[in-house]
Amino acid sequence: MIDIDPDQRALLRTLLSHPLKLRLARAVSEGELRAEQIVRLCDRSRSTATAHLRELRKAGLIRTRRCGRTVFYHCASEELRSWIDSFEPGSSDRQPV
Repeated sequence: MIDIDPDQRALLRTLLSHPLKLRLARAVSEGELRAEQIVRLCDRSRSTATAHLRELRKAGLIRTRRCGRTVFYHCASEELRSWIDSFEPGSSDRQPV
């Protein structure tokens, strides 16, 4: 079982219950992506994509790094990567991950 405190787990479940946020989190958990790659992936406007990414970053699911003007997004930790990969919307908080 992954050690995520209950409050953070509840927040993550709420965030990832949104299909677009879950898709973005899973994409970033597979490897680092540039912002423009993520915009294309979600097939939404840049402002919509960055708003969802901002929420995932505030929750501690993803991190960013800059290289010049380019922003890269990646999963915050291996532990969270495993949790995102095993997440099933609507599942119980008792699900082992």
